[in-house]
Amino acid sequence: MTGIVARTTGAVGAILGGVETAANAGSRLINTASTSIKVLDRGINMLDNWAADAELNQADNSIVRAKTRRLYLLEQAASERTRSQLALASEMHSNPQTKLLFDANFAELSALFD
Repeated sequence: MTGIVARTTGAVGAILGGVETAANAGSRLINTASTSIKVLDRGINMLDNWAADAELNQADNSIVRAKTRRLYLLEQAASERTRSQLALASEMHSNPQTKLLFDANFAELSALFD
């Protein structure tokens, strides 16, 4: 009988040892998963912050580009108009018929939009 009790005690001890090993492995797995979730959460927060920064930068750049683009268009138009007016004034000054023809043509073309 002593042999049966010893074998049973040994078997129960082995089973309990296996349960303890499995419990320890499960505990390590849960700790690893918890650490992984924390790392993933930090990564998501970093990505979220990066996206927010990128969105703000894009909004700022759009505002500056819009203003700069408008100023450039106005400067270009003013510059072209100035060159045209100077050339026209010079031509009219050198030839009086040019002024008469210009005034007549300008009046005729302007009437198209009335």
